[in-house]
Amino acid sequence: MQKKINSQRLILITGLTALVISYSLLWIRMMNDPVENTGSDFITYYTVGVIANRYGLENVYDFQLQKAVEEEIVGFKIADANVMPYNHIPLINPLLALLAGAVGGRYLLGLSVWAVVLLLVYIPAVWILLQIRAELLEASFVNLMAFVLFFPLFVSLLNGQDTFLLFLGAVLLVSGVLNHKDWSAGMGLALMTVRPQIALMMALPFIFTNRRIWWRFCVSALLFVLISIIPLGVSGVKDFLNIMSTAVVGSKDTAMFNIIGFLSRALPAGQARMIQLIGWGAYVLGVIGLCILWKKCKEVDERVLGLALVLSLLVSPHLVYHDLTLLMIPLVIAIWKGVEAGLLLKKDATSVILIISVLLLLSFVQTAAQYAAVYLLIGVLLIYLWKPDWVNKRLQSLSVRRESHGAN
Repeated sequence: MQKKINSQRLILITGLTALVISYSLLWIRMMNDPVENTGSDFITYYTVGVIANRYGLENVYDFQLQKAVEEEIVGFKIADANVMPYNHIPLINPLLALLAGAVGGRYLLGLSVWAVVLLLVYIPAVWILLQIRAELLEASFVNLMAFVLFFPLFVSLLNGQDTFLLFLGAVLLVSGVLNHKDWSAGMGLALMTVRPQIALMMALPFIFTNRRIWWRFCVSALLFVLISIIPLGVSGVKDFLNIMSTAVVGSKDTAMFNIIGFLSRALPAGQARMIQLIGWGAYVLGVIGLCILWKKCKEVDERVLGLALVLSLLVSPHLVYHDLTLLMIPLVIAIWKGVEAGLLLKKDATSVILIISVLLLLSFVQTAAQYAAVYLLIGVLLIYLWKPDWVNKRLQSLSVRRESHGAN
């Protein structure tokens, strides 16, 4: 008698194999293409490390110096418009200096080492996330591997972005809130200030629900600020504030995956100011809406946290693909709710995240498909986390009707 094929195991093996092979090929292609690897966001981080070692940490936000050093690294002149200003908080600057000094001018080695450093943060962060509700989603090696292979996370590795701090902070926030560890939650929020617009949206509602977390966030954030700005000195702080002020309005709104990006692609050219007003208006309304929602809630649970994270991404005034790594957390929360309702088996959770990653990867063959896939995922998560019980009942009712129809 022929053995039946286990469909769940087949999806698991196929998904893991497809992602590992695809990611390996994409990484090898980038490492062998000078245009692609020097076009990665990592060039900015590496340049900052070189500047810190050569000219001191106080000069890392000097745009003209950044441009000159970056031109030296790539070996050709770069137009000002093609230089991405280093508009990131100074927290990781000493680490970038250490990295640049360790690799001794070998850019590609620095890119590879930096990717390993990011993984050394991502892997424990994912493990912490899986352990929060281990009774609903097993904290196993296979699940760890599947979630680390989440496609936006891989994109953050390709770009060498500091999204790893945003993700780690969000995991500590969720873990701290659900396990009643206020300092963990507060420090997590402080780490999320690498994306201030997201951190602020997640932090303000705690004023109305749990001020212990709010004040711990304030203390932690102040500590991070002091650690960050002391090495900059007065001139460095001025350069930092100047860079941040010029970064308020993005020059590539059409590449965003938020409301501003959607409107920038949908509306005729020349409407940038109006789109920015709408986008920032949506952000303010989103903050107010979350504050009202959290104030009405008896307790901030995983559903509310997941919903807030998805909404904070959608209405964020600045959102590029690698920051979608944060969607892994609402996805995990949605899986918890599905397992609780009996709609999903624990063993099927791995297949869910793998299928989503494969679909997101395949969507990159066409630009419109990239945006459609992301907005679809965000929309599904918003609806499900807003009314999980209602959706679960509808899905269970549909399943019963199908079984009844099949029996007849």
